[in-house]
Amino acid sequence: MYYNDHDPPHFHVIYAGFMTRIEIMTGEYVRGDDALPSSKEKIVMKWLQLNKGPPKFADHWHTIVPPSFFMSLS
Repeated sequence: MYYNDHDPPHFHVIYAGFMTRIEIMTGEYVRGDDALPSSKEKIVMKWLQLNKGPPKFADHWHTIVPPSFFMSLS
Protein backbone atom coordinates (compact mmCIF):
# COMPACT_ATOMS: atom_id res chain seq x y z
CA MET A 1 0.00 0.00 0.00
CA TYR A 2 1.16 3.52 -0.70
CA TYR A 3 0.36 6.77 1.10
CA ASN A 4 -2.34 8.79 -0.69
CA ASP A 5 -3.18 5.89 -3.03
CA HIS A 6 -6.58 5.69 -4.73
CA ASP A 7 -9.67 3.61 -3.95
CA PRO A 8 -10.60 0.78 -3.97
CA PRO A 9 -8.41 -0.36 -1.07
CA HIS A 10 -5.73 -2.53 -2.65
CA PHE A 11 -2.13 -3.62 -2.38
CA HIS A 12 0.63 -3.85 -4.95
CA VAL A 13 2.35 -7.13 -5.83
CA ILE A 14 5.73 -7.02 -7.54
CA TYR A 15 7.25 -10.25 -8.82
CA ALA A 16 10.18 -10.62 -11.25
CA GLY A 17 9.62 -7.17 -12.76
CA PHE A 18 5.86 -7.75 -12.98
CA MET A 19 3.50 -5.41 -11.07
CA THR A 20 -0.19 -5.84 -10.37
CA ARG A 21 -2.71 -4.61 -7.79
CA ILE A 22 -5.22 -6.69 -5.83
CA GLU A 23 -8.30 -5.37 -4.03
CA ILE A 24 -8.13 -6.10 -0.31
CA MET A 25 -11.78 -6.91 0.32
CA THR A 26 -12.53 -8.98 -2.81
CA GLY A 27 -9.17 -10.48 -3.77
CA GLU A 28 -9.84 -9.43 -7.36
CA TYR A 29 -7.31 -7.72 -9.58
CA VAL A 30 -7.79 -3.98 -9.98
CA ARG A 31 -9.49 -3.44 -13.34
CA GLY A 32 -6.97 -3.39 -16.16
CA ASP A 33 -4.20 -5.15 -14.24
CA ASP A 34 -2.80 -8.46 -15.42
CA ALA A 35 -3.03 -11.63 -13.36
CA LEU A 36 -0.02 -13.19 -11.68
CA PRO A 37 1.18 -16.62 -12.75
CA SER A 38 -1.18 -19.11 -11.07
CA SER A 39 1.46 -20.54 -8.73
CA LYS A 40 2.27 -17.04 -7.39
CA GLU A 41 -1.40 -16.03 -7.27
CA LYS A 42 -2.14 -18.92 -4.91
CA ILE A 43 0.57 -17.73 -2.52
CA VAL A 44 -0.68 -14.12 -2.60
CA MET A 45 -4.33 -15.15 -2.08
CA LYS A 46 -3.40 -17.33 0.89
CA TRP A 47 -1.45 -14.42 2.39
CA LEU A 48 -4.42 -12.09 1.79
CA GLN A 49 -6.84 -14.47 3.51
CA LEU A 50 -4.56 -14.65 6.54
CA ASN A 51 -4.11 -10.88 6.76
CA LYS A 52 -7.22 -9.06 5.51
CA GLY A 53 -9.58 -9.61 8.43
CA PRO A 54 -9.94 -7.14 11.29
CA PRO A 55 -7.90 -5.77 12.85
CA LYS A 56 -5.33 -6.40 10.18
CA PHE A 57 -4.59 -5.29 6.64
CA ALA A 58 -7.90 -3.69 5.58
CA ASP A 59 -7.98 -1.55 8.72
CA HIS A 60 -4.74 0.15 7.72
CA TRP A 61 -6.09 1.49 4.42
CA HIS A 62 -7.70 4.61 5.93
CA THR A 63 -4.66 5.18 8.11
CA ILE A 64 -2.45 5.30 5.03
CA VAL A 65 -5.04 6.95 2.76
CA PRO A 66 -6.90 9.44 4.96
CA PRO A 67 -10.58 10.08 4.05
CA SER A 68 -9.82 13.80 3.69
CA PHE A 69 -7.70 12.93 0.65
CA PHE A 70 -10.83 12.08 -1.37
CA MET A 71 -13.32 14.60 -2.67
CA SER A 72 -16.84 14.24 -4.03
CA LEU A 73 -17.57 15.33 -7.57
CA SER A 74 -21.33 15.39 -6.97
